This record gives sequence, structure tokens and C-alpha cells, in this order.
Amino acid sequence: MSQELLRAYQELLRSPILRIAKDIPEVMPSLQHLAEGANPPITTFVDMVRHPQPPLKLLEVVKYFAKRDYHVAKKMPEQVALTLYYLTIVQAYLVYDEKLTAMSFEQLKAGIASRLTQLWLDAGSRAVFAAALESMELILQSTEDPEASAFPANFRYSGD
Repeated sequence: MSQELLRAYQELLRSPILRIAKDIPEVMPSLQHLAEGANPPITTFVDMVRHPQPPLKLLEVVKYFAKRDYHVAKKMPEQVALTLYYLTIVQAYLVYDEKLTAMSFEQLKAGIASRLTQLWLDAGSRAVFAAALESMELILQSTEDPEASAFPANFRYSGD
């Protein structure tokens, strides 16, 4: 099973980010604009994962795509869709201090930790999740109420 997930995840990472438009055609114009407008441009999912500052709106579109696939389309293995979903949330957190989920601090932390237990996860994605978890651990060490100060003051919920 791990080998199948690894292959599916690697295939996803290498695939064009514009593949989202096949499942959600209405996002094509904005998706293309966001991906091509990034500096450097984002052409694949791995570009998004490695990008120092992927556009926040692009992360929101990819998150929606992953969530939709997990619950409805089911074209990817569930664990792959879930990993992509969490990656977008974590990147928004690390790059923009933006919260793209209604999950509580503890739920988000548990979800990130669960991604790190996936043996098939590539090193780049693992590093993104580890950085987020480390940041969240520092928050926990510095406060008694992580929900009250879990994220920086400008950490806004942008919808789930």
C-alpha cells in the first residue's frame, strides 16, 4: 500500500497544476493567472510545494480541489488528497500567517502530525509539515491557551 501511495503522490507532484481545471473548469482563468503570475511561475504541484511564496489564492484553490477530491471526486487515493489538503493549509500558515481552515489548533496539529507518520511522504513535503509542527510546538510552549494565541494576530480564517 505504501508503494502505491508513494507512486500516486509522486505522480500528483509531477502533474501540471492546471489539471485542477479538468475537475473544476470554472477556476481555469484565475488558476492559470495565479500559477503563471507567481515568481517563479508554478507549473506543477511540486513547484507549489517548493515555492517560497505561492499565491494565497492558489493555495485556496488547490485546497478546495484536494478537499473536493477527498469527499466527492475520489480520483486520488484518500491519503494523497488529504496530504495535499494539509499542505495548502500549512503553506498558508507558514508563508502568510493565514488560517485556511476552521479546524481548532489541536485538530490542525494532530492532522499535521498524522501526515508526518506517512512513510511514503517525500522529503520536501515532510520538511514543510515538520516546520509547521515545530512552529506550533513553540506556540504551545509559550502559552497556556493555544486557541487564544495559537496563531499570530494577523492569522485570519479564510474559509474551509
